[in-house]
Amino acid sequence: MSQLDMFCEQPFSILLKNKETATRRYDAIVLVISGLHFSCDLQSGASGERQLRIISSLAERAGAEVVAHGELLKRLQSAQEASK
Repeated sequence: MSQLDMFCEQPFSILLKNKETATRRYDAIVLVISGLHFSCDLQSGASGERQLRIISSLAERAGAEVVAHGELLKRLQSAQEASK
């Protein structure tokens, strides 16, 4: 089995996380595939709601779960309900 095959067969997860650097605090969407972490800022307002609907749809299609806690979980649930 090639490394690419192993990479493609590994499950992935989507995390919503609070992140912090020396200069700012922000919310992030983290896509984890085979131990590789791909991250982007979760926007506020309508743009962020759109991002949440996209990751919810992606997770549903792939049979994955979006992991979130606290306010981010509430925000995710709100975006999911709005898309129904």
